[in-house]
Order: sequence, then structure tokens, then C-alpha cells
Amino acid sequence: MSRCSSVPFLLYYHKSQQGPLVILMTENAQGIKAGKTVIKNRNIDVGVVESTELTDDLKHVEIKVRMHTGMQKLLNGNSAFWVVRPEIGFEGITGLSTLFSGAYIALQPGSPGPAPERYRLSDAPPQASPNANGIRITLNSREAGQLMPGYPVLFRGLRVGSVENSRFDMEKRMMRYQVFIASPL
Repeated sequence: MSRCSSVPFLLYYHKSQQGPLVILMTENAQGIKAGKTVIKNRNIDVGVVESTELTDDLKHVEIKVRMHTGMQKLLNGNSAFWVVRPEIGFEGITGLSTLFSGAYIALQPGSPGPAPERYRLSDAPPQASPNANGIRITLNSREAGQLMPGYPVLFRGLRVGSVENSRFDMEKRMMRYQVFIASPL
């Protein structure tokens, strides 16, 4: 076999051994590096960041991730992605292992279903599993309060949920809080 005729085969073989390409959308790519930042599920590498670039409107970052072969079964409609980096918060100190290795992206698979091509990349892990019974709501506030991820949501003194995410929406000039309320047993 000549060298020239083997090149298309090698290219085909290389492409056929790759897993799916997934796009993560986020506000910024702090700590994310193409070719270095990995995607992990249960502390196992399941993919790697291929590229980071600004969207056409220059308001978001698009992170292209190549999943490893066979890992597409981790992807479905409510899979959750978040960046793991060292943080001190309400729940204590987290992400210390990233001090030397750098940030990574964690993946929590959701319930079975079709996998979209795009997902939202969060700065914090979901407080509840995507499969958990309950409701996720978004609260908007013009006042910049101190509701941090992990803070409890109480009803008559009992914990019924928690704040999952808080961020400032620059366009609307207000705080946005994502809250999970567990359904009663």
C-alpha cells in the first residue's frame, strides 16, 4: 500500500475513534485552557476542552469539548456541567485538588433522553441531582443580597431546598438566583 493511499484511511480511523463534540456556553473561561482542561465524571477523565472562543455577539464564551469514545451515554437533556476550582464558601473549602492541576469541568449525567449539542457551563455544582424530585426556580432581585450557593431555603423553620446559583445579570442590572425546592415525600 502506498503512503498516499493510507492517509485517507488514517484520517477516517482517527475521526471514527473520537467521541462526540459538545459545546458549553458560559460567561467567561477563567481557568479553562484548550488541550489541558479535562472533563471528569466521578474523578475519571471523560473528555477534554478543544477550544474556547467568544460568541459572535461577544457576550458569552463557547467552549468546545471532545468527549472520549463511549462517553456519549453520559450526555442527555439535563446533564449538568460546572467548573471545579478552589473556593471558600458557605459549605466549607472545596476544590483543593485543583491548586496544582488547574481547574477542570465536572459532568453529572442526568436522566435518559436525547442529548443536545449545547449545554450551560455553571460556576458551581448543582445542589440537587438533575433527577431529584422538586422544582428549580429563578428569583430576580434589584437588591444585591448575600444569598450564596448552598444557603438553605426554609419553610416554617425546616429546610426544603437550597440556593444553587447566584449571579449578577449585567444586561438587566439585577441579581439572579437559581433555587431548588425539593418535593415532599
